[in-house]
This record gives sequence, C-alpha cells and structure tokens, in this order.
Amino acid sequence: MSLLLTKYKFQDVTDWDDLLVECANGSTELNLATLTVINYLAVVGISKLTSDNAIDAWIRISICEIFNGALVNQKIDNNAYRKYFVTQADVNRVIGIETEATSKTFIEFWETFGQGRSKTVSTDETSAFIANGQKTLLEICRKAC
Repeated sequence: MSLLLTKYKFQDVTDWDDLLVECANGSTELNLATLTVINYLAVVGISKLTSDNAIDAWIRISICEIFNGALVNQKIDNNAYRKYFVTQADVNRVIGIETEATSKTFIEFWETFGQGRSKTVSTDETSAFIANGQKTLLEICRKAC
C-alpha cells in the first residue's frame, strides 16, 4: 500500500527516522504502518496526533476497521490474503505527526462515517469475523458444547 492523499509533517515524532524503511534501490519511504495511520487520520478527522488524542484516534480507526475490514492485506499465496489491523501501539508510535486532515469531533466523525457507509457490510470482511478464524460466535459456541 502506498496510497497517501494527505500532506504530513513528522518532525515532532520521537525517533521519526524509525518511520522510514529503506527500499531495494537505496531510497527511503514511509513504512507501511506509518502510511496506514496517516491515511486513517484523514478519514477519522484527526489533523495532529498528540498524546491527548491518540486513544481517540485509535478508537476511530478501530471503528472503521470493525465495519470495513482491514486496510492492510498481505498476500499469503495466490488465493489468500492475511489482514492486519492497526493497534494502539501503531498509533502511539507516530504521536506528533501532523496532517492536512480536517479535524472533527467524535460526533462529527460518527455522523460522517455513518452517512458514507453502505448499509450492507460483508460479514467475512469484518474484524470480528477475521479474529474468530472466519467463524461466527454461534459457530464457535456450538462446537464448544
């Protein structure tokens, strides 16, 4: 994933050079975890990530992933992908990053998120289904008895 639609500054991030990865050609670019968080910040309405709003940012990102699935997929073989979700540690790692995202309160985020969502969500893409090993809780409970 290299989608990055927003401008960013990471001078205020502690150890900002850890946000970079060296490419095969010797150049450097932002690592995948950092790119993912920056992209989400624009979606969830956080313009500057601080220690005061990091938990709010992670909760908003988690809400997006609960309903829409993971943004990051890694190809396992020709037919299978593994999905990776943003953790609180991923968000905390980039505290200090600033983007051109429009800041929104949680209520504004929720209203925007709800309006932009499709009314039908594929169960097999949701984080709960993936975390359950591609099973519903009912399926798991039936086998446990």
